[in-house]
Amino acid sequence: MKTKQLDRKTETIEIQINGISVTLFFTAEPNKEAADFIKKALINAYVIKTA
Repeated sequence: MKTKQLDRKTETIEIQINGISVTLFFTAEPNKEAADFIKKALINAYVIKTA
């Protein structure tokens, strides 16, 4: 029996946070710890930039 392999193309976004290049990798399964860390980092970067 043959099984189909799913095309799991990883989507990425490259952003700059405080002059540092950051690459975000998106997958089908969520990583809540990473999401919380990224959310806090983005909020802190925004607060620092607007202050």
